[in-house]
Amino acid sequence: MKQYVNLPIADLVSDVPVDSVHVKELADSIKSRGQLNPVIVRTETKEVIDGFHRVAAMAELGFDHVECVITPCTDEEFWDFRIIQASLHKNVTFARAIDWIDKVFRLNPGLRSIGERYSKEGKTYKNAYTLFAAVRQGTASPEITKWATDKAKVWGLAVATIENWLSARESLEPSLLEEVRHSVRGEAEISPAHYIAVARELPTKPGLQRQVVEKIKAEDLSTKEIRTLSQALRRADDEEEVQGILRQPVSRTEEQILRDVRIEKLLSQPRKQINIPLPQGKYRTIIIDPPWPIEKILREVRPNQVLLDYPTMTIEEIKVLPVPELAYEDGCHIYLWTTHKYLPMAFKVLDAWGANYECLLTWVKNVGITPFSWMYSTEHCLFARIGNLPLLKLGKRLDFEAKVREHSRKPDEFYNLVKEVSPEPRIDMFSREKREGFAQYGNELDRFSSKQVSVIDAETGETNKRHKGYTPSVTTKWHDN
Repeated sequence: MKQYVNLPIADLVSDVPVDSVHVKELADSIKSRGQLNPVIVRTETKEVIDGFHRVAAMAELGFDHVECVITPCTDEEFWDFRIIQASLHKNVTFARAIDWIDKVFRLNPGLRSIGERYSKEGKTYKNAYTLFAAVRQGTASPEITKWATDKAKVWGLAVATIENWLSARESLEPSLLEEVRHSVRGEAEISPAHYIAVARELPTKPGLQRQVVEKIKAEDLSTKEIRTLSQALRRADDEEEVQGILRQPVSRTEEQILRDVRIEKLLSQPRKQINIPLPQGKYRTIIIDPPWPIEKILREVRPNQVLLDYPTMTIEEIKVLPVPELAYEDGCHIYLWTTHKYLPMAFKVLDAWGANYECLLTWVKNVGITPFSWMYSTEHCLFARIGNLPLLKLGKRLDFEAKVREHSRKPDEFYNLVKEVSPEPRIDMFSREKREGFAQYGNELDRFSSKQVSVIDAETGETNKRHKGYTPSVTTKWHDN
C-alpha cells in the first residue's frame, strides 16, 4: 500500500546521476510553486524509484525533507519500476537501463533452465542479451518468449529496442560503455543513440569506436553520417586509409570519401622517377599519351583502380616535354590523348608545345564506367599541327569504335587510323606496346607486347642499326620478323 510521507533527504538513496540543467529548472519551479509531485521511494530500502532530479533540486534549495510516496516492492518489482522510468524519462541513459534489465534477468534463475530444455539451438541464456536475441530471432521457447514479451510490455519498450540496447552493450568498447553509463543527457556531448550506432556499425572494431566517438563529438555527426563513416572505415585497406577517412568530412557518400582518401594516399607516396633518356631525331607524327596526375577513377567494381601502375607527371612537367624539338618545324601531326578531367588542360598543353588544335578524335568504347553521373564510355585524343603538314588521306571519321582492354592501352583501330592519315617517321611517346611503323619512348615499351621484334631505325628504316642519339631501351621502331 502506498503511503505519503515527508522523509529526510539525507535518508534517501539516490544513486542515478542527474542533469544539472534540469535540476536548476526544477529548483526554479519549486521555488516559485512548491513541490508539485512526490518522490517515489521503496519502503524497504528508501531507494528512490523516481524523482532523482526533484531530490537534487530540493537539496540545492536547502530543504531537509521531501514529500514522498513510499511503496513496498520485491527486488524484481523495484528494478521493473526503474526500467519503466528509464523508458519514460529522457535523462536516464540506455546503459543504466540495460544494467537494470540484467538485474531482473539475474533475479529469475529459472530462465536458464528453461533455456536448456527448450532452446532450439540447445543453448543456455547466459545473460539478458542472449535471451532477448533468441526471442527476436524466434529461437526461444514459448515460456521464454512469453516472459520477455510480457516484461517488454511492463517496461513500455519493444523487444527489438531491448535487444538493440543489450547488443550495444556487448559490442561497445568498455571505456565507452562506462562513459555513457555515467553520462547525463543534458550534459553529455553526444546522445546514447550515437553510442548505440557506433556499437552497431563497428561491433568488431573496439579500437576504432573511440576514434569515431571523438569525431562525433567534434563534428556533431548524425546517426546517418555515423553509418556512412563506418561503412567507409570497414572498407579501409590499412591504417593509413583509416586515418584518412577519419580526417574527411562526412557530408558525402561512402564512395566519395574512399575515393578522396585513396587519392590522398597515392599522392602522399614518393613519386617514381622516369630516369630514361629523351628521344632524339625528328618526327612527322607524334602520338603522346602522357601520364596525367591522376588518371584512374575509383569504383567498387574495380577495387584496384586507385593504384596507378606507372609513374605520373605534373601538368607543368607535361608542358615542358620536348615535343617542339622532336617535331619537324615545317610540318608535324600531334595526337594528344587526354582524360575527361584533363580535357581543358590539354588545350593549354598544346599551346605550350606551339601546336595548333584542329579537331577531337573520339574512341567509342564497348563498356563504360559511371563514377558520378554520366557513363564515361568515350576517350578523346586532340589532333593538332605544327606547321602545315597535310593529311595523307582526307574524309576519315573522327570517331572509331573499339573494345576496352588493359588500363591505358589504346586500341589497334586508332593506330591503323593514324597510319592512314599521318606520315612517317612516327613516334609513340609513353608507349607500352611495340608497333610496326612507330618509334617508341617510355619505360615499359613491351608491357602489352608478345611478338618477337627487331629494331628499325626511326628515320632511315634500316634494320638493326642505330640512328643519331638512338637509345635501345627508349626510342625504337618495330616490325614483325
